[in-house]
Amino acid sequence: MLAAPVLMIWCQFCNRRKKSYIWHGATVILLGYISSLTIHYTYILPLHGGGRYLFGGTYLLLYYIGILFANFRLFCFSKGKRKAIFLLAFCSWFVWWILICSGKLPFDSWFAAYWGEGFNPPSVQFMVFAIIMLFVCYSFFSLLEEGKCVITKNIIYVITLVGKNTLYIFMYHLMIQHMIRGCVPVVYTNIWTLRFGVFLPMLILPVFAVETVRKIKRQL
Repeated sequence: MLAAPVLMIWCQFCNRRKKSYIWHGATVILLGYISSLTIHYTYILPLHGGGRYLFGGTYLLLYYIGILFANFRLFCFSKGKRKAIFLLAFCSWFVWWILICSGKLPFDSWFAAYWGEGFNPPSVQFMVFAIIMLFVCYSFFSLLEEGKCVITKNIIYVITLVGKNTLYIFMYHLMIQHMIRGCVPVVYTNIWTLRFGVFLPMLILPVFAVETVRKIKRQL
């Protein structure tokens, strides 16, 4: 929250420079160095993930990369290219995920001294995976928006509802996970019970709670 407005202003500043791509590239390198420093020297809270470090560790770097994607309009796909981009992104997602699970990617071991070996805040391999995921999501939703049937509109509505409340999902998902673990530990026995008994409630319950509070406020 502290870094976001500064990075937005800095991005606009870089855009006004000659050869702005050099400025942006240098900024990415600098933020990578700052992320490394924060991971090594700024443990500030006993939280899970990037929240334990100042500026979120490598999330700071990912955040600026996201700003650049929006700045250069990388997700403004032309109508004719959406299917090709989605297929390419989805195949890349699948291959990269298999390589991560198999342990055959060397990048995390190369950069472990700088950013650690974990996935939260994301290491190199998961940062790349997150970027691939962005292309999968944006191209897929662009294809959905082309559809005019009721089912497609309902899918977009549900996705929009979840997307609008991602902050609350982020804030409360671990609390819900611990509640389920305490009340119904049997759902942790295999991946399928985890998907439907843990991951789905972690998405749905925060959204349901927030929308309920909003409706109560409107009524009052």
